[in-house]
Amino acid sequence: MASEPAKGDPFAASVQERMPYYLKRIQLFEQYAANQRARIEEARQANQEITLTLPDGKQRKAIKNVTTPQEVAKEISSGLAKKVVVAEVDGQPWDLARPLEADCAIKLYGFDDPEGKDVMSKTIIERCLVLTARARLLYLKWYSLKAVLCIMHKPFPAAASRTVLECASTLIRSGCSVVC
Repeated sequence: MASEPAKGDPFAASVQERMPYYLKRIQLFEQYAANQRARIEEARQANQEITLTLPDGKQRKAIKNVTTPQEVAKEISSGLAKKVVVAEVDGQPWDLARPLEADCAIKLYGFDDPEGKDVMSKTIIERCLVLTARARLLYLKWYSLKAVLCIMHKPFPAAASRTVLECASTLIRSGCSVVC
């Protein structure tokens, strides 16, 4: 499937070496995705109705294990659907693509809301840290020592009151050559 790595390219050689692992992970992902699509289609066929209660007290009907918060936002308005970044279902953070499972109270937050900013900041920070940590473990010799020390010894300033840009600026000012 993959071509031979270019001579002298250690990254390409490493990717080639790990290709069976990557292909297995892709196969597993596709299998899980197919199972999830089948579950959603089964729920769609069952057409079991649930009731969603919005913050203003209005109620909407939805289909159990099919309707997502993103779809609810689209039904309310296309503008809201474009702005919403996270939902809260019965007081718990809820991914916009995750189907709703039962009757619930639902709130939708955009990036302008403190809850939306908090969730997005934490999500971006967590993804950056996971990606840089993984890259650091796999490809340490391609990252500068300065960046590694920054990642290892300086906690990411993820206070709720700070934005992701402020956090990135802090890392850059501290001399970190790799943010994420």
